[in-house]
Amino acid sequence: MSYERILVKWNELDGLLREFDLKDSSTPGLRREVQIAHILGHFVHKTKHGPDAYNPLNENERYEYLCSQIGYCVQMDRIDLTNVRTRIEKNSKIYAVFFTLGAVARIYEVETQSFLLSAIDKINRHMERAAKRGKPWIGKHIGWTEKEISKLKSVKVYEKNAGIGPSGAG
Repeated sequence: MSYERILVKWNELDGLLREFDLKDSSTPGLRREVQIAHILGHFVHKTKHGPDAYNPLNENERYEYLCSQIGYCVQMDRIDLTNVRTRIEKNSKIYAVFFTLGAVARIYEVETQSFLLSAIDKINRHMERAAKRGKPWIGKHIGWTEKEISKLKSVKVYEKNAGIGPSGAG
């Protein structure tokens, strides 16, 4: 079996991404970020060290995309009480995005302060459980199910084949 056709297509894709001044196709999450930005009318951030996307009319309006397959948790990694505020408050909005078979199924827009309070509560609960076991909780990751996201101050802004979201999206 030869992978030549795949490699040719990847090289074509990398060339197209360069035309848009985007990262290369090996960047983790880039495909998902492009799918979400297309649906929501956002611009994908050009580097790994910025927000996931931003408003094309106002680059100071930044967005974080948290993604998962349906039935699993969206999560933030490398997070603890020392960085939770910075990691969340730098974003104007948080988007929890659930995929099925590589396609966006549902997108929730979550109010940043509501998400922050939930994150702090989750970190504190992790720390309490770890303390009961006599071990420190070293900030790794915290997650939210779709049900938990829907209970925060959030709005479902897109659902594939349900008429929710921008026309023509998906």
